[in-house]
Amino acid sequence: MGASSQKRALTLMNGGFVAHKRKDMYRLSRGVVVLELLETDSVIDFVEKFDFQGIEPFTVVLLDWAEKPKLLQLVWDERELHLESLPLEPHIWSSSPLYTSEMHAKRKEWFEIFKTKNKLPRASELWKFHHEAGKGDKEIGLQIDRGVVRTKSITQLVLAPQVVESIYHDLESGETQANILMV
Repeated sequence: MGASSQKRALTLMNGGFVAHKRKDMYRLSRGVVVLELLETDSVIDFVEKFDFQGIEPFTVVLLDWAEKPKLLQLVWDERELHLESLPLEPHIWSSSPLYTSEMHAKRKEWFEIFKTKNKLPRASELWKFHHEAGKGDKEIGLQIDRGVVRTKSITQLVLAPQVVESIYHDLESGETQANILMV
């Protein structure tokens, strides 16, 4: 996750639309894409010119509010980049390498129920959803624990007109930290 003075915030998730077979080496880290997207003057120009070949599949969800707010989803599937403009409304994503299509559907169902009860959810309600949805289901809940693979933290970005606040909850220590990322 990150935010920049370009009035842009984004998050990166491993994998594209479906789970992929991981290669031993890649030409470039997906994190480089995050840094470039946060700093570029134009997201559209960047995605049209950047060479994504040799990068492991990923999904980026990006909110750009420099002019008219827009929500974008970028999915690199190792063959092509898929860029989609999404409505400015609550959405849910799950990392494709970690969940089957049935698991994705169950998580989406939980979120649809949440949205029915919270038409315009506040940051505190979304925070609670991320802490409680699927509670006790260690396979597909929003806090998984499959032994080797488990949720270690929850991070939320809260956007206000002049400030982006990052709230980080370390699930192992129980500590929560809030920081201003930009003014």
